Amino acid sequence: MNWSTTVRRTAIVVLLTLASIVVHELGHFVVCKIAGIPVKISLQSVRPVGPVSPQVDRMAKAGGPTFSVVAAILCLVLVRYGSAFVWVTAAFTNAPIRLFPSVMDLVHAVKGVRPFSDEGDLALSWTTDPTGRTLLVMAPLVLYVALTVAAGQRFRFAKQRLTALIGIYLLSLGVDIGVVLIDEALHPMAM
Repeated sequence: MNWSTTVRRTAIVVLLTLASIVVHELGHFVVCKIAGIPVKISLQSVRPVGPVSPQVDRMAKAGGPTFSVVAAILCLVLVRYGSAFVWVTAAFTNAPIRLFPSVMDLVHAVKGVRPFSDEGDLALSWTTDPTGRTLLVMAPLVLYVALTVAAGQRFRFAKQRLTALIGIYLLSLGVDIGVVLIDEALHPMAM
């Protein structure tokens, strides 16, 4: 692969990761809007303004991961109809973007401490039992791993496939963490 292809693909990964963050947050936003709940929006969060019922809160928290999963699946289907690298990367940035937070939620559930992200918050809203929380967090984690593997298998790397996949994941994770850090710096109270 030549230098211009590497730069182009790196830009695609960065842009699609940013788009996957928007898709995830759009899921939270749509549920809140349907429920008539005003929200506060930042770079990487959509938070209800004021109190909401536990049911609406759970649905809003589930909206982000649900949109991420649906986007990953749709992009995997679209691989057949367009630029394979773009659609596979779009799938690869939507499902794995939830891997790190879900693994952190798994660790937090096992330890019985405060959740890390949406999946952990949802699990805690259903049970405070560490075993129950662990099992509830594992369900979406297994789905994210399956979608990640499915997307990873569709990349057409001739050489060093695993290295390329790890690189794409780490770049995507780095962009996601960068957005969180920038958002935290701009909106310290949003976290």
